[in-house]
Amino acid sequence: MQTAASDIDRQLQAALQLSRQGDRRQAIEICGQVLARHPGHGQARYLLAVTLLEAQQLDAGIAELQRLLAGQPEHAGARYALGRAFALQGRAGEAGRQFELAISHYPQGVEAYVELARLRGAAGDATAAIALLREALSRAPQDQVVLNNLAGLLSQQGQADEAVTLLERALQVNAGLPIVHFDLAKLLHEQGEDERALAHYGESTRLKPDFVRAWHNMGNLLLEHGE
Repeated sequence: MQTAASDIDRQLQAALQLSRQGDRRQAIEICGQVLARHPGHGQARYLLAVTLLEAQQLDAGIAELQRLLAGQPEHAGARYALGRAFALQGRAGEAGRQFELAISHYPQGVEAYVELARLRGAAGDATAAIALLREALSRAPQDQVVLNNLAGLLSQQGQADEAVTLLERALQVNAGLPIVHFDLAKLLHEQGEDERALAHYGESTRLKPDFVRAWHNMGNLLLEHGE
């Protein structure tokens, strides 16, 4: 039994590696072979489903996730993946329900909070979206995506001071992201802190020399000051 389990682990590791290298067809084939011999192997079915979704075979991936969840309804990763698939198909209500279930089964999984917040924001419920991202931030205080997304929503709601603080925190986590410098520069300019704004625009273009919007905004800001 241990040998059989080891063989399956090796096959699934090979499938995962192939998928990461872009050979999803072969990865799908390997997962199918494992499931043909072991239909109840949850890890193989999950990997098959995720690989199908990555290959843009949404209906097939959804079907595999639903099979998995029929036997493992508390599989948070499968709930999250199913929510993403439904969202891609424009099935926002079903997607939201899956993200809610993913959160209930694994509250530390901040990705589900982020996706659910996107849905709530798109539906015009900024208050709910902000609350979800605040909860995610309480569980992962240094998560770059949560910090950036919450800052963006707060900025849209006129809460620029807190948005600036969050973006500064994001840069403390990772100062090498040009889009964060860019977003911070825009907010600083709106608050009249043009010297700091120019510094962050400059850093965004240093990190990403082809960042056209940053060059454009920096040029306009310099023109405002007669330079």
